[in-house]
Amino acid sequence: MGVLIPVLEVMIPLSATITFMLIFMIYESQVKMGVLEGSLSSFLSPPLMEKIKNNPDMLKLGGERKRISVIFSDIVGFTQFTDKADPAEVQLVLEEYFSDMAKIIFKNKGIVDKYMGDGILAFFENPPDGVTSAQASVKTAVEMKRRAEILDKKYKEQKRFPFAICVGIATGYAKVGNIGPPEKVDYTIIG
Repeated sequence: MGVLIPVLEVMIPLSATITFMLIFMIYESQVKMGVLEGSLSSFLSPPLMEKIKNNPDMLKLGGERKRISVIFSDIVGFTQFTDKADPAEVQLVLEEYFSDMAKIIFKNKGIVDKYMGDGILAFFENPPDGVTSAQASVKTAVEMKRRAEILDKKYKEQKRFPFAICVGIATGYAKVGNIGPPEKVDYTIIG
């Protein structure tokens, strides 16, 4: 019995130390995760961030065949505008256009795949229990066109070029996932 008491006296402080260290490690990992999530949120669409948080296996290379809908959008007459405009003005127009359109895409649960010059490539996946990607893409396209009309009025008041966008939609099967060589991987679509 005399041997047991010193062991228990050592275990109590040791247990408190271990508990504190465990709590500290959890706290530190949560802080790092918050920093990482904050950094990644400017690179990944919000719906994609949510999917990755809920299923980290999505980060593996490859992808899966899915029925999706894709939106292609670009600004009408943008090349002529860039030939005449100051690069700073071109950047301002693109930043506003991309920001406004990305908000619409995200609101409708779409994923912005990439920006290409003045173009946007986005896609909509179907939820596990339904086929809604086509509806979401059409709704998004209509909202994008409405927003472009508002930008057109604003730019005309500012004596800028007439602003309009073209939007195309395609629905079908594609490979969706982390695709590319290990040196540069994108969550993207093929097909």
